[in-house]
Amino acid sequence: VLKSRPQQDSEPPDLAQVPEERLRKLLNLVFSDSSFADRKSHAELLEAAGQKIPTDGGMLRWNKANAQLDAKERWKTLTPEERKPYEEQAMAERENYEQWLEEQEREQQRQQEEEERQLQIQQQQQQAADDSSSDEGPVLSKRKKEMQGSENNLLLKKRKRDDEGDSKSKAAKGGKDKGGEKATGRGGKGSKEKATKDKGEDGKASKEAAGPIE
Repeated sequence: VLKSRPQQDSEPPDLAQVPEERLRKLLNLVFSDSSFADRKSHAELLEAAGQKIPTDGGMLRWNKANAQLDAKERWKTLTPEERKPYEEQAMAERENYEQWLEEQEREQQRQQEEEERQLQIQQQQQQAADDSSSDEGPVLSKRKKEMQGSENNLLLKKRKRDDEGDSKSKAAKGGKDKGGEKATGRGGKGSKEKATKDKGEDGKASKEAAGPIE
């Protein structure tokens, strides 16, 4: 529903607060009315409204300001009935613009809340991961120590077995060598005694074979 201002002592709408695109539409609507007989002012206002906008930004602002001043002067010559459609159009444009601003603010607020929510979720997940790591830390450390202790025990047992095996091997080898030397010594002595005995017996036999000497 379009709202209109009171008919008495109405002020013209503040065109400076209207966006450029909507200002063009509004001025086109206002100055296309046949009640404006001054073609020169009409042309200047159409140029300011965007029909023939110069590329220079400063010139555009100057034309816009002149168009607004001229519109205010012409506004005073209008009757309340003549002002009514322009007021309604200006009010509708302003309400639409304010509504657009509100929508932009709500969208910005929604995006900000969503970003904060995502950040909070990430922080909670990170905190949960940190808590889980801290809870599992002592258990994993204890298991690691137990595994290292078991490995050390196995290594010590293996070294002990290796040392015992080496000792037995050395002992067996040493006994064998000593026994061989001992056997060789006995054999040599026996052979010497036997050889001496055999030599005596051979001499005795020779004497007997020769008989008595006459």
